[in-house]
Amino acid sequence: MLADDTYRAVHAARPLDVEHGFGKDGQSPPLALDLPGGQVELAGYVDRIDRTVTGELVVIDYKTGRSANYYAFPPEGTDTDAATDLTEQGRRLQLPLYALAARRDFGFAATPLRAYYWFVDEGIALRGGSIDEAAEQRLRDVLDVIASGIRDGAFPARPGDYSAWSRSFANCQWCDFDRVCSQNRGKLWLRVHASPRAQPYAALAEPAPGQP
Repeated sequence: MLADDTYRAVHAARPLDVEHGFGKDGQSPPLALDLPGGQVELAGYVDRIDRTVTGELVVIDYKTGRSANYYAFPPEGTDTDAATDLTEQGRRLQLPLYALAARRDFGFAATPLRAYYWFVDEGIALRGGSIDEAAEQRLRDVLDVIASGIRDGAFPARPGDYSAWSRSFANCQWCDFDRVCSQNRGKLWLRVHASPRAQPYAALAEPAPGQP
């Protein structure tokens, strides 16, 4: 409570809603986005939506893990730049997605947005940033790659790096089916990675050095 009181005082923010559902339980419609490959409808729950005295909307997604695991997201107060990817190469879509849903339901087209992961076990530890035009476009580009790949049947499993400590792959170690999957999945990904049909997703998930 003390951390939350401090946060609200510093940012002059007040909560508008918690557990705000869109496309869920009839609270509000799904968030529909028109993409080059076709329209997608998305649903979810936003942990918390605040409004500051300046009219800015701030979305908060609470986390119980370690903020160090979210190193791709800048700490609050750090300026973002063109290299900042608030989708983490398509791995985590919540911040820009929830922000757009919040603006649709509580703001206007020009309402400024910020979104953060809040790591509750670390006091006021927030990571994220402004959801500006570039961040919104990045979300749309990422979603188009993912949705188009699924529609085309070209969305291969990418296991990630193998860890001797967990005896599994980075993207598989918490999956219920990890132990029944092939141990050759890393080699399979390398073969699929080179397929022209898989290139859009491969370029998103594992971009070449110097590429976003």
